[in-house]
Amino acid sequence: MSALLKQLGETIRQQRLSLQPQDVGLPAAGRRRGGLSQQEVAVLSGVSTRWLARLEQGQFKAADTELFRRVLNILCFSTQEQERLLRQAGWQPEYWSEVSQQQLQNHLQKLLDGMDYPAYVVDHLWNRVRWNKPAARLFTHWLGKQVQYTNFIDYLLLDPHSRLFILHWEKHVVLWLGRFFNKIQPYLDNESVAQFVAERCGKSPVFERLYHKRRQQRGHKLGMRYVFRTGKGERAFNRMAFPVQGSAGWQLIVWLPVPVKKAPAAEEVAVAHAADAAVSVAAHESAAD
Repeated sequence: MSALLKQLGETIRQQRLSLQPQDVGLPAAGRRRGGLSQQEVAVLSGVSTRWLARLEQGQFKAADTELFRRVLNILCFSTQEQERLLRQAGWQPEYWSEVSQQQLQNHLQKLLDGMDYPAYVVDHLWNRVRWNKPAARLFTHWLGKQVQYTNFIDYLLLDPHSRLFILHWEKHVVLWLGRFFNKIQPYLDNESVAQFVAERCGKSPVFERLYHKRRQQRGHKLGMRYVFRTGKGERAFNRMAFPVQGSAGWQLIVWLPVPVKKAPAAEEVAVAHAADAAVSVAAHESAAD
């Protein structure tokens, strides 16, 4: 028996002895010493008294994790304490849904830090969650040091910088909001979502107008190119979005750099026209011969 499992069993026993029947929904039993009995905890947890006794002695098998969860819940351990004790017992999460939100954010930050391209995570209302340094350097007024709004919709509509930063802002704001409205459509009955929408309608006439026309709006097309005006000139990107499994509607957004299509200079246009004219003349003379 390992020292960790022995310590785990003692933690369970001490917690059982510290609780009273009314703490777990049982009627008070008058004068009583010793906290809850093993039988009471076993019945409430749906395990056998023998199994619980072995657990308190430090005898635990990985296959018994679900039973262990029930006991921890009945014994009123907090979510953080339950996770710590589960890991002490050798449990490892198999799904993102079994990972705490803080741990999920830490994992996402490591993922973002390993990317060379601008990338960030937003929640279901497009509040920023985590981002990497390239994203902070690109979106200086949203993710960098000059932040006024931490919500992307607020930055897009209320921060004057967004109109200078995003080339063809008028076109993209319609498409961005179309995508946002499509995402929140199934959750409009949710109180927090409804409050968010009502507040933005009050703050932004553009949001209010497009929200009431949302059935006519469309999101961004796949492969659409975005051009941002930065301190180093115009930079073009393709946007990629991935759902974050085990989260409440979070998305991972990655911006992939693409070449900027520059308009041809006047001299280049003139040369091209001259070349076309020369070809046309040569073709005409050849036909005359």
